[in-house]
Amino acid sequence: MKKKSIKSNTMKNKIKEFIEKSVLIRPNEKIIVAVSGGSDSIALLHLLKSLEKEMTFSCIAVHLNHKLRGDESFRDEIFVKDFCKVLQVPLSVKREDIRAFAKKNRQNLEKAGRDRRYAFFKKMAKKYSCSAIFTAHTRDDQVETLLMRLFRGTGLQGAGGIRDNSLQDGFQIVRPLLSINKKSILSYLKEKKLTFITDSSNKDISFTRNKMRLKVIPYIKRELGDFQKQLIDFSEICRDVDTFFDKYGKKFFKDYFNVSGSRLSILPEIMTSFPFYVSTYAIKNEIERCFPGIRSLSKKRLSDSLELLSGLQTGRTVDISNNLIFLKERESIFVLNKKELSESKKIRLKLKGSVGCEVSFFNWELVFSVRTFKTISFRKIKHGAVLKKIKEGKQVDFRIKLPWQKSKIIYIRSFKAGDRIDIVLNGKKHTKKLKELFCDHKIPLFMKKRIPVIMSEKTIVYIPGLYINPFFEGTKGSKEVLEMRIKFKEPPAIF
Repeated sequence: MKKKSIKSNTMKNKIKEFIEKSVLIRPNEKIIVAVSGGSDSIALLHLLKSLEKEMTFSCIAVHLNHKLRGDESFRDEIFVKDFCKVLQVPLSVKREDIRAFAKKNRQNLEKAGRDRRYAFFKKMAKKYSCSAIFTAHTRDDQVETLLMRLFRGTGLQGAGGIRDNSLQDGFQIVRPLLSINKKSILSYLKEKKLTFITDSSNKDISFTRNKMRLKVIPYIKRELGDFQKQLIDFSEICRDVDTFFDKYGKKFFKDYFNVSGSRLSILPEIMTSFPFYVSTYAIKNEIERCFPGIRSLSKKRLSDSLELLSGLQTGRTVDISNNLIFLKERESIFVLNKKELSESKKIRLKLKGSVGCEVSFFNWELVFSVRTFKTISFRKIKHGAVLKKIKEGKQVDFRIKLPWQKSKIIYIRSFKAGDRIDIVLNGKKHTKKLKELFCDHKIPLFMKKRIPVIMSEKTIVYIPGLYINPFFEGTKGSKEVLEMRIKFKEPPAIF
């Protein structure tokens, strides 16, 4: 009896030390504890409840009924309710049809269940002003996860395994049992005379994790002996290297990256200056830092995309994820959202004399007015300087005047394939493809549809920083001019 007491106190002290060292909890703060009713979560809630007074926090249990196993799912829910009632722990329960969610979002059941669980946990954490969410992952879960990642293919971050405390959407996801194995958990439950339930789906080997636990791990143990300690040691080495890379890599690689608004540019030299794995790892970290909404960016997919990109011509794209792409340009590789290449606009504007008509066009603000002057002078704009600032994502603010005609209707729209502009060649009027003008000035693909093309009727009159129609003239004898104020706003930062 004495030995058992020592064991349970050791586990309790281990959890206490971990929380004191690794978890930021304010005095008298509530914490969210995820409880499924299985052995691990029952032990976790019982341990945390026993620490409430001395550590000055209070537990709130949460349970998501996935509605996947019929009556058994409701049995789990009732069991958790009864257990929380005995412990006098407040409980929040939600029922959700995970199968329907998975089908609608084209996800497998494992991912759909995980996504919806964490969404619910975070919602409850926000409701109760909790900064920490505790889950019952154990050492056995860590081993299963590491093997699945290694077999599937992973990098340093993935090989580092599950973190005992990670930050998601501003919440600490805390896993205090991660260094404790299943055998110790069951001993604790037996000593405390605590019952738990077993999920029948845990025996279904159509789920990858179950197959790993029931088939693969027993086979490796049988053939090669106990390997778990060595695997976890290897994981900790990978985690330390990844942490070092993340901490110091930003400074080391900073000259190869530039963030402008909603896009990231990468100097191609990074691929030749370092070993492929190192450069790919640096790019992966920078993308995840700049686009925090993207999770679990596959290193393999990223590596394959970069290799494919190296053999492509300028202006070609390669998918990185469902939302992001690489765009290869002459001097940089851009990472941007797919919609930036497909979005276009067209605005019809009826001018009202000297009253300014203001329109927004992506990151541009344009104010148009038709004004009458006794004498007209047209100040030349240094378009090269304007264009340079636009390409660098810097703010631009200038005015320009053009002779005007009777028509008071103008159009502001995106570039379209087949657009042509009027030019002077050998003293004569000719036309040129607008696409070629963009090419001459090295306009990146993502910018082409976002630069306003200003038209009168069917004639392109003006393109900021690029072009003024040399044949556009006012009505004979008229002193009217089209006055434009052009502002280019720096795009909003990614993060």
